[in-house]
Amino acid sequence: MATPSSTTKPPRRTAILNTAYELFSRQGYHGTSIRQIARRNQVALSTIYYYFGSKENLFASVYEHFHPAPLLLERLQGRTYQSREDLLRHAWQALMDFLEASPEFIHIMFIEWVEFQGRHAPYVWTRFLPQWRALLEPVFGQGLSDTDLLALFGSLIGYAFGYVIARQNQRYPASKERLLQLFLHGATSLGA
Repeated sequence: MATPSSTTKPPRRTAILNTAYELFSRQGYHGTSIRQIARRNQVALSTIYYYFGSKENLFASVYEHFHPAPLLLERLQGRTYQSREDLLRHAWQALMDFLEASPEFIHIMFIEWVEFQGRHAPYVWTRFLPQWRALLEPVFGQGLSDTDLLALFGSLIGYAFGYVIARQNQRYPASKERLLQLFLHGATSLGA
């Protein structure tokens, strides 16, 4: 029996991913069962295992499918940037737009880092490294290492998540612009 191609996403597979995203983000990884996902999609448990093999593989597929990396690339490509700061400001705004439109992804990200210690994250980012490199090198110059690229976007996402978390805490009002300044100019910009 042939397995479905990971490059084609049949409607049933996509429906399962959508349901898993909703349930994982609302109930957590351990609070969601494959049985619930199957029931919600009116499919047999074996269908879920046919497409994904295991609950962890299903989660990894959800993480990859809904991750903002390809959307950020799409928003940022095809423009000319005047400076590093100009490019990073656009990246920040694209990420903020994504998180405001898809706040439940924060839960998926926390599951990835708390439950799985980030083991699926490198695959998502390294898959897009050539496109990120092509986007950044005209502004940053040649010689960016993979580590540089991963650190740059990991930091950007970290600051964005910090903003979202701080925004939920009314005692700590967050300013998108202030966190962007901190990201762009570091701790030495505090109080300036």
